[in-house]
Amino acid sequence: MNKKLLDRQMKQLETAEAMVQQFRIDTRGFFAEPSVQESLLFALTEIGEAIDAQLRTDDRFARNNSRNISVVDELTDVLFMLASAWIQIKPSEDFDIEECAEEILLNYNTDFFLVQLMYDTATMYQSCEHAYVYPKQSTDHMNYAKLSIGEAMLQVMDILDSSFNSTTQGITWEQHLHKRLNDLINKHGAEL
Repeated sequence: MNKKLLDRQMKQLETAEAMVQQFRIDTRGFFAEPSVQESLLFALTEIGEAIDAQLRTDDRFARNNSRNISVVDELTDVLFMLASAWIQIKPSEDFDIEECAEEILLNYNTDFFLVQLMYDTATMYQSCEHAYVYPKQSTDHMNYAKLSIGEAMLQVMDILDSSFNSTTQGITWEQHLHKRLNDLINKHGAEL
């Protein structure tokens, strides 16, 4: 993998981690922080909502309600939930995420991206559950989960930055995430 690309991706993961950690600090005591597994389950529901939003763009389909949801907003929520899981996993001392990341090719077909992301997130959830059921094997499972979550986060960031740019006037994934986190705070601001 190109060193420049790897550095950019590691910076993206660090930025998302910092943004979500700050959100968790700012809203501590008001918004419960879901566990790694709960974060992954929430990510699965958000992926489903992104699929729903995508289907709603096709006028051929009648829906039983007129929810106005955005694929971009739902993918940003996926990123938020993946980052919520990511920040809680502490890899083992000998785990070098940069070395492992060099072996990953972020190669995916955007037509099947959401379905693949749902499958991958379910696999991450299963790996985390396995780590708690079999603690002696937990290090390998949590290292795998950390790496897989990071890969999924990078894919969502890439999609938010590229595929939807024509519909979002060049807004970056950082701007989407910042807006969604602020929306959450503003929605419940009086209660904080």
